[in-house]
Amino acid sequence: MKKLLFLLIFCGLMPSAWATHIRGGYVVYRQVENSLYEFAAHIFFDGSGVPADEEIEMNINGQMLKVRLVKLELYDQDKSPIERTAKGIYTATYQISPSPIPFLSGTFYRVGVQIRNRNPNTANIPNSVNTPFYVESLLAITQNNNSIVFEDKMTAIFAKAGQPLVLKNSVKDIDNDQVTFAIDAPFREMGIRIGGYATPDRVNCNNCSLSINENSGELVWQTPSQAGSYVITLRVEEWRMIGGTRTRVGTVYRDLQIYVVNE
Repeated sequence: MKKLLFLLIFCGLMPSAWATHIRGGYVVYRQVENSLYEFAAHIFFDGSGVPADEEIEMNINGQMLKVRLVKLELYDQDKSPIERTAKGIYTATYQISPSPIPFLSGTFYRVGVQIRNRNPNTANIPNSVNTPFYVESLLAITQNNNSIVFEDKMTAIFAKAGQPLVLKNSVKDIDNDQVTFAIDAPFREMGIRIGGYATPDRVNCNNCSLSINENSGELVWQTPSQAGSYVITLRVEEWRMIGGTRTRVGTVYRDLQIYVVNE
């Protein structure tokens, strides 16, 4: 069984820089041909003036590669510093190897990116500044597949205390697979969730609920009541009929940071 560990580790980043400015991210992939894939890590960080690293180290199944920033997108630069956001995109093209990795099971490759620390004072993550940021995707090795692509322009997400928050998650799947959405718990590293994590509706929130439409991806937080910073993780899965059986062929996890402010 072919298995792949694709782990991007952002090395040498000072905690006062990226480590406390991350606003979320995800990893997507596309099939170039046969077993050749392009992997792309999309990392959002605040636009406070901290520059993105021009080069990162990439670990692909034990092989360390230097990969350069291929694109930097800036958003809301005419707004206040807290509302400004930048997205760095790092890509790698890699021929999937048949070499097995014993601790990975099933027919999926894990594609992950880890950054030293999350933002401080995140209300629903205990000791967040000392908790690694990690997102991953799963790629079925028995099927030709491309991951979903996020079409929304969500960057810095703000909600007002006392008012419902509605997020419309828009994705595209070029393979025409069925796509479903769910709310999940964030990771701290491959296969390990963050201990003590709670969804935002369970932290300093009176009579709150948090839900997502499985098919449309519309997320509703009814209703934020406490100002602060919160993290939500989305699990977006692709399903395909194979031999008459509905089968999962891919998963993308996306971390979102939401700022609740008082009016």
